[in-house]
Amino acid sequence: QRQMCIRDSLEKAGDPRAAVKAETRERERWGRKVVALLVEARTPFGVDLEARAVDWSSVEALRCLKGLRAATLRKRVLDWASFARYLKAERGLVWLTAAWHIHKYFDLRREERAARSCYGSLLAALRFLEEAGEVTAANKLSGLDSLVNAVKELETQRAKLAEADGE
Repeated sequence: QRQMCIRDSLEKAGDPRAAVKAETRERERWGRKVVALLVEARTPFGVDLEARAVDWSSVEALRCLKGLRAATLRKRVLDWASFARYLKAERGLVWLTAAWHIHKYFDLRREERAARSCYGSLLAALRFLEEAGEVTAANKLSGLDSLVNAVKELETQRAKLAEADGE
């Protein structure tokens, strides 16, 4: 919504490149948030940036965005945010170290009857952050069968529950 407001105001001002300018501004905004997450999580990419004191808005730093649009970056950051708050509150961590952290979070979300899309969205956010953070294949958790299978099962269970409840 914020992105649309910026775009609308620029268009009303008669700027023909309003959409491009708004997208660029929003992409930079969400890009800095992605970089901040990767640095805080001490991913290989984040550690390297910090060690070399690279400006977070530089092309070198923003390579982690992988060419994604602002809306996608926003979605990944926000999908990660809820889990990150849980991880910090429950475990005192800023980055997960084992798949069971996500399984515990999934259990909590299941008890809350969260939307069925929350499971896959979190896994997509994790996959993006691992790739953007240049986490080695051996340390990536997003592709683990236990997580992929759990997402499929939880989405199916939630869909059946919604159908039974007439949602």
